[in-house]
Amino acid sequence: MKPPKTITATTTAEDEPTMRKQPPSPPQPPPDNSMLHWWRRWTVLVAAIWIQAFTGTNFDFSAYSSDMKSSMGVSQSRLNYMAVASDLGKALGWSSGFAIAYFPVSGVLFAAAGMGLVGYGVQWLAIADVIDLPYSLVLVCCSLAGLSICWFNTVCFILCIRHFEANHSLALSLVVSFNGISAALYTLGHEAISGKSSASSDIYLLLNSLIPLIVSVLALWPVLTNPNSSESDTSRTHDETRVFVVFNVLALVTCFYLLLPSSGTYLASSPRWHFLGAIFLLLFPLCVPFLDYIHRALESCFHHHSSGYAVVNIEEPKILKSQKVNAEEECNTVRLGDEHSLGMLVRRLEFWLYYVAYFCGGTIGLVYSNNLGQIAQSLGQSSRSAKSLVTLFSAFSFLGRLLSSAPDFTRKKLDYLTRTGWFTISLLPTPLAFFILAYSPKTNQTALLEVSTALIGLSSGFVFAAAVSITSDLFGRNSVGVNQNILITNIPIGSLFYGYMAGSVYDTNASLGRKSVVSDSVVCIGKSKKRVREEKMDPNSTLSGEGQALAAIEHRSFARIGFLGNPSDVYFGRTISLTIGNFWASVKLEPSQHLVIKPHPFHDLVQFTSLDHLLNRLQNEGYYGGVRLLMAICKVFRNYCKENDIQLHQGNFSLSYDTNIPRQTGLSGSSAIVSAALNCLLDFYNVRHLIKVQVRPNIVLSAEKELGIVAGLQDRVAQVYGGLVHMDFSKEHMDKLGHGIYTPMDISLLPPLHLIYAENPSDSGKVHSMVRQRWLDGDEFIISSMKEVGNLAEEGRTALLNKDHSKLVELMNLNFDIRRRMFGDECLGAMNIEMVEVARRVGAASKFTGSGGAVVVFCPEGPSQVKLLEEECRKSGFMLQPVKIAPSCLNDSDIETL
Repeated sequence: MKPPKTITATTTAEDEPTMRKQPPSPPQPPPDNSMLHWWRRWTVLVAAIWIQAFTGTNFDFSAYSSDMKSSMGVSQSRLNYMAVASDLGKALGWSSGFAIAYFPVSGVLFAAAGMGLVGYGVQWLAIADVIDLPYSLVLVCCSLAGLSICWFNTVCFILCIRHFEANHSLALSLVVSFNGISAALYTLGHEAISGKSSASSDIYLLLNSLIPLIVSVLALWPVLTNPNSSESDTSRTHDETRVFVVFNVLALVTCFYLLLPSSGTYLASSPRWHFLGAIFLLLFPLCVPFLDYIHRALESCFHHHSSGYAVVNIEEPKILKSQKVNAEEECNTVRLGDEHSLGMLVRRLEFWLYYVAYFCGGTIGLVYSNNLGQIAQSLGQSSRSAKSLVTLFSAFSFLGRLLSSAPDFTRKKLDYLTRTGWFTISLLPTPLAFFILAYSPKTNQTALLEVSTALIGLSSGFVFAAAVSITSDLFGRNSVGVNQNILITNIPIGSLFYGYMAGSVYDTNASLGRKSVVSDSVVCIGKSKKRVREEKMDPNSTLSGEGQALAAIEHRSFARIGFLGNPSDVYFGRTISLTIGNFWASVKLEPSQHLVIKPHPFHDLVQFTSLDHLLNRLQNEGYYGGVRLLMAICKVFRNYCKENDIQLHQGNFSLSYDTNIPRQTGLSGSSAIVSAALNCLLDFYNVRHLIKVQVRPNIVLSAEKELGIVAGLQDRVAQVYGGLVHMDFSKEHMDKLGHGIYTPMDISLLPPLHLIYAENPSDSGKVHSMVRQRWLDGDEFIISSMKEVGNLAEEGRTALLNKDHSKLVELMNLNFDIRRRMFGDECLGAMNIEMVEVARRVGAASKFTGSGGAVVVFCPEGPSQVKLLEEECRKSGFMLQPVKIAPSCLNDSDIETL
């Protein structure tokens, strides 16, 4: 016999809702233990926010990709393959769904942190020249780093679904949105650590490897929270929604706060305070549950309920029973919304339509963000502009992710618009943005690039965040860990497809540029570091012929280190020199109606706040800027072409320059500007194939001699050729050929080197004066000493080929000692000598990079000796950087002239 059915409320009619009597009692404030449970439940959400905010490490790739490309000496296509490799790691992201089924969430979290630590950490060691890593292993590390991101994402998905079952869509949208600010946070962190003026982007990889691990440790306690103990009754659903609203408002505040770099605020000009403000905004959500709980406690104390009855629908058990019967009848039919296994998922047409939509939305946005650095450079913008675009994309991607919660907040008012409908609408800004990019006029190109970047970020951000909830709604909540990672397998496919197309166009057009083919197509940076962007000429321009169709051109020339044999280049000796990617100068040539030499806003400053400002400026920077150098190379180039019957078209241009090479450090900052300008002129007039590579250093030197700069050919040869070059300036060659014999060498022959330089160095241009005159006067000591210095280059070449590092130590030290005997301590300067002595105190080999102001150091004992050197430099107030070798910059057209 069945037990009688009991109903706990008295009904007034069979089909009407009934009232259940509750004894009236004065409201009591919530107990303390309930408050702690409530707060700890929300700490789980905050922990997921932290994890997402600091593990979107793939979004900052474009901030350091250009420097990585330069440091590794790879083409744009090979650089794109590195981004593809990261995305290929995500193709294995489904493994996290299976891992979460067999291992605790905390275990999966730290497995993800470990993969990221290895993936990014090994890349950082390679880029920082601590270890040598083959390109194939770099791709493996990129894949491992990409896989770690998927595992982090799965952890966050599971935390949201387990702890916020009733409002899991709101939780997912909010948490996933914070993944979009990772690039902005890492950019702020980079600037806070190394300053806005820092040229090195290696720190991004170091931060990518360490910060997710640190955040994982901080999030461990909330992650260990038991979902059952954190569950609240259904009466708290309204309270949850209220807290979610506050969290979304805070997220919006964070989004707009991160846009401050584009403003003129104090925080924008102070990276450290700006970064600390962002951290505060990420910590503040911990207070929101407490404030909400206090608010509800006050309400319960001061506001009495109007009734002691609660409405209960007695038909609800009947409805649930009916639904259960229907479910049993249709147990063999799997519909949208039911749990889908992997086999069921791949057999559904709806899934593949969804897959294609994601491929055309979120994946395109991700590939676009990966290539923002190259897009900015191809439009002639600086690396700082590229980082600003990354921050802009990140902020609007964050905003788009926040908007993905709109279906949950507007469900009652817009019940006719489903979540998939919102998803479709969110795809529309992307094609609009690409139309804007394709047809943007020259005058508003920069502004429209920013608008397009914002639109693509907004669209892709919505797609990324909404996709998690859509996958959960369509294919089952419990299977989202696996199914969502199956969906994002289209990311590596799209990254390979779109990236290959972009890289092919990029390198093909760079090749066209190297062959000096002038066209109205977009020509981007290739291996020659040339930046060219499309220009639509003014119809009233006086340009004619080739000059009318030519695009704007930008070339980069790197700083130079004299490794062995200097300064014998001025005295018919031999040297070995190399270019370094740490510092460079760039010159941009833009077709124009009149010939214009544009002064640099800092280096050619003509407006001062006071007389003292002018005085300090002249004491620190001297009277000379870069304008005189640009004028001189224009004059010398024109005269050379005229003397050699090289015809030039009548087009005009504007020349501007930028440089981050420290002044007066003997790193050839002046000749870098001249070399870059010469390359621009060669391409503008389409005469690269008519002027031999061996002759170009002479043209650069002639321009500097116009200005009274005393120097030799060594610096100019190194910057024209790039990479590691052995030079023979013997009198026989110079008299017969007019130039030396220049032999490029493999840069992998060099051991790890470091650079010491002072923030306020001495003037390197006055060091040669007395010695030069003595050499001209036939001083036997100077002549024999210079010959001995030149021979060091020959011995050094043999030592490099034999990997004889102990011999290199001896030769580098001897190079400086001979120089010191010739020039004397007074001429070299106490500060310059101290830099050498700092290195020698720890047993390292050292010598001047040029004529003073910087020292190149070799630590034969490895990292332990480098650490000692770092400490000594810190005590002495000197700057220390690992040397990044810049590869050869010769292109196909240049090689044909050799």
